[in-house]
Amino acid sequence: MLREWRDAVTPRAVGLVIGVLVLQLAFILSYAGAFHSPSPHLIPVGVVAPQGTPPAAVGGPSRRSTRCPAGRCGPARCPIAPRR
Repeated sequence: MLREWRDAVTPRAVGLVIGVLVLQLAFILSYAGAFHSPSPHLIPVGVVAPQGTPPAAVGGPSRRSTRCPAGRCGPARCPIAPRR
C-alpha cells in the first residue's frame, strides 16, 4: 500500500503542496497582523474645503445641522425628515 502511494505522489507534488500551505499561512498571518488593532497611530489629519464653505460644514455634523424643519430642507431630504 505504501509503495503504491509513493509511486502516485512525486516529491515535486509534495513540495508544491507544502509551499502553497506555507504561502496561505503567511497571508493569514499578515492579514491578522494588519487588522488586529485597526486604529491609526500618529497620523495627522487635515480637512480641506473650497473657499466660501460655511464653517458649520467644515466643523462636522452637529445635532442642529441634522434636523430639518418641514419646508426648509432640500427636495431630496424633505421626504426623509418626517421619518426620524
